[in-house]
Amino acid sequence: IFRANPCDLRLQNGTFAPVLDCFERASSNWDVIRADAASNSADVTFIMCHGAIGQCMLLHTLGLDKKEYGKSRRYALDNCECFEFEFESDKSEYPSRWRKIDVSQTESGWRSASSSLLVSSALATSR
Repeated sequence: IFRANPCDLRLQNGTFAPVLDCFERASSNWDVIRADAASNSADVTFIMCHGAIGQCMLLHTLGLDKKEYGKSRRYALDNCECFEFEFESDKSEYPSRWRKIDVSQTESGWRSASSSLLVSSALATSR
């Protein structure tokens, strides 16, 4: 089940959905982080977390559905990797662009957040 549809995985006799729980925690954490970042003068906010919660934060940040979890390496976050987001303003709901930085500090090219939504839609219709 996990490989095909991670959001459908249930443990503890069907009472616990680990991916959905992780997505809920990541989403609420991200909302608090964004609100705090917008209220102070710091230009950079650094977040360190494990890959699963990082991937959930990325999906939430880009406005993608939790069903995208585990569907593409494009949105995967290995432990010790980072994502960098650029917001046009503190009031922007979504970043204008993002990129991945791996453990060797190799940066991927900047990706448009709006194109990520299009890629996600195309992936969903091709399944």
